[in-house]
Amino acid sequence: VAFIEYSQVTGVDVWMLSPDGKTRPLVETKFSEMAPVISPNGQWVAYQSDETGRNEVYAIPTGGGQRLAVSIDGGTGPIWSRDAKELFYRAGDFLMSAQVTSMSPPTIGQRKKLLDVSSFESMYFHEFDVSADGKQFLFIRSAPEARATRLDVIVNWGRELGRVEKM
Repeated sequence: VAFIEYSQVTGVDVWMLSPDGKTRPLVETKFSEMAPVISPNGQWVAYQSDETGRNEVYAIPTGGGQRLAVSIDGGTGPIWSRDAKELFYRAGDFLMSAQVTSMSPPTIGQRKKLLDVSSFESMYFHEFDVSADGKQFLFIRSAPEARATRLDVIVNWGRELGRVEKM
């Protein structure tokens, strides 16, 4: 399992959890690495990093080693296709596809824009998923009326809670 871990020294990093319950850092830098997702064969992790000054998508072997640049004009929230022949990610207002032409080691071929996704908010690490056949996508969309428009702050809530519990 790949996950993110926050460190006061290095910020957000990608870590691995092995089947025996041991954890270890996979990508640990002074930059923010997020949204890790393991390839279907379990040998690669795609993730995003802001190392270049903007988020880009990379892939790295689960055992560590040389990383591969996937996106070239920005990218977030990578998702592998079920057959590992494509990596999907968001680049601004577009859903992108990067063709994976080889898995050992991964080689990225053509990158292309698939869809204009500007009507979907870009606020989640994994804001979409792809169907098993790779032909349909599921996105998260929140209705404007569902957004919070106010914040209620309750002061002395401990005392108020005690009062309510006595009732």
